[in-house]
Amino acid sequence: WKKTMRVSPPAAPLLQWANQQEQVWAAGNNGEELVLKELKRRLAGTWTIAKGYRNHKGEIDLVAMGLDGIVALEIKYLSGVVHCDGDRWYRDKYDNYGNLIQIGVAIEDGGGRAPSRQLNEAADALQTFLHQAGISGNVLRVVVLSHDHSQIGTLQNQTVDRICRVRELDLSAFCRGRCTESWPSEIEKAVSLVQKDHACHNKPRAATAGCT
Repeated sequence: WKKTMRVSPPAAPLLQWANQQEQVWAAGNNGEELVLKELKRRLAGTWTIAKGYRNHKGEIDLVAMGLDGIVALEIKYLSGVVHCDGDRWYRDKYDNYGNLIQIGVAIEDGGGRAPSRQLNEAADALQTFLHQAGISGNVLRVVVLSHDHSQIGTLQNQTVDRICRVRELDLSAFCRGRCTESWPSEIEKAVSLVQKDHACHNKPRAATAGCT
């Protein structure tokens, strides 16, 4: 790690798990690639980005780990104006000419979870896992709207740390002041633990019984 810190100019962040059985995201995959491109542009080689991290509570699109902290990112490739009130998310949709065509369309997954619940459930489990292993600090939660025509509307009582568009994505700034003094010495261990936890939960269901 110390050797990496001395390298100049910094390399691009390390990307893990760019997938042995590539998942099919369709439009959502385009959104992830946009976010990855922006992170590679902004972040130095001291960051590791894990793609498609899984645990017993779900999946996190991207987990970024670096000197500034650890960040869980949920990426939504949605056009229109996105609103959030706690764990209720909805959007107003417009046609290609800018005409409003639908109001209050719910944003949720197949289980009825809003983006904040999707992210927080898996991020809470990740944070607990790291704390139990002696890793300090908390997991920052960020929902990224990656569509070119997405806009942020009314935000109230939000349960994640940040909701932003791709061009506003600045993990170092988001993390500023949140790390404990011991965090720099814990990064390598945290990256290894996240990798092992993902590998355990990415096995067929019958093989995950021993995962904690």
